[in-house]
Amino acid sequence: MIKNPDYFTLTVRRNSGKKTYYYYCYDKNNKRIKRSTGMHSRAAALQVIQERIASGTLISDFRSGFVDKSILFSEYTEFFYISGKCPICKERELRGKPYTQCVIEGNRKRLDMHILPYLGKMKVSSITPAVLKDWQYTLKEAGLSSSSVNRVRSTLSPIFERAVDDGVLTYNPLKRVKQLYVSHETSRGAFTIDEIQKLFSLEWDSPLAKLACLLSSFTGMRIGEVRALKAGAVKNGYIIVSLALDGNSNEKSTKSGRIRYCPIPEQLEKELLKYARKSDDWIFTLNGIKPVGAKYILNNLKKEMDRIGINHNAENLTFHSFRHFFNSQLVAAGVQGELVRAVIGHESERMTERYLHLSPDQMNVVRNVQEGLRTLL
Repeated sequence: MIKNPDYFTLTVRRNSGKKTYYYYCYDKNNKRIKRSTGMHSRAAALQVIQERIASGTLISDFRSGFVDKSILFSEYTEFFYISGKCPICKERELRGKPYTQCVIEGNRKRLDMHILPYLGKMKVSSITPAVLKDWQYTLKEAGLSSSSVNRVRSTLSPIFERAVDDGVLTYNPLKRVKQLYVSHETSRGAFTIDEIQKLFSLEWDSPLAKLACLLSSFTGMRIGEVRALKAGAVKNGYIIVSLALDGNSNEKSTKSGRIRYCPIPEQLEKELLKYARKSDDWIFTLNGIKPVGAKYILNNLKKEMDRIGINHNAENLTFHSFRHFFNSQLVAAGVQGELVRAVIGHESERMTERYLHLSPDQMNVVRNVQEGLRTLL
């Protein structure tokens, strides 16, 4: 008897006390196969299943029919990290944690550049931990840093997890391969107060780029958050940090996904508002139509560092180093970790909402640190 292609039975698996719902269904050969919904409640799992039935993808999210264990990696990943087609992206969206378009495009680029050339012609089922160890070292020998190789790993791992759910693999082989060690010495550097004073005492070729760097040194804002700043977010001695821009100037949420409030000195607020008249005007723009690119700010920063003899390559100094500088100033002043994380924007999802609503007294602690940096303005 051939089972109805929409027939399924629901089951649940517990891992460390956490429930995840799976279902059994039948392929065109009447073989019983198991699929994950990725959901932790029965109602949400049933919704996923019904949506897959409606779209004809109960067996697989990205192609109809049985996923053959002999499938090549390039064939299996044909639609991965492509908006509207990627099964990983669809599942994350259903779970309420969608990838941003910037993340999707970045993952696809890493897949095309650093994964498919090495693994594309192999069968998914033949990719072993030993193969992946060699692949990691090959990337390293090709000139990628250890942190870059580990970033590529983070693109690959969800693909293998999906292959396990699709029955192509019995386990994720990448879990049996250690990440490359990232030396502490290669991490981004932080400006010293002496370097900061020399840098901002200069007359920059681009006052706009200088203002962007000043803003980060007083608030710890990331370059995407600075570029996304509009006049309406600067008011009453605060900056409301709610958005960032990706490399293509598309708006996205902050890295933590949360809104935060950064106090700023009155003089800095006035300088920022000189560049915009209306609330929806970009502050960091050259033509009033679109925001400046990150490269514009970075190139001007490097030029000014070269002028005063700062070796940005040797010290690993970038725009992000202003964020480290401000963080170090807060810590050196004895500001509590909770307050530091609230102001500069903590990246962990475990960060609680109470850190985002600070009393005037708490904000004054941060203002006192900024007061000590007033000579930079």
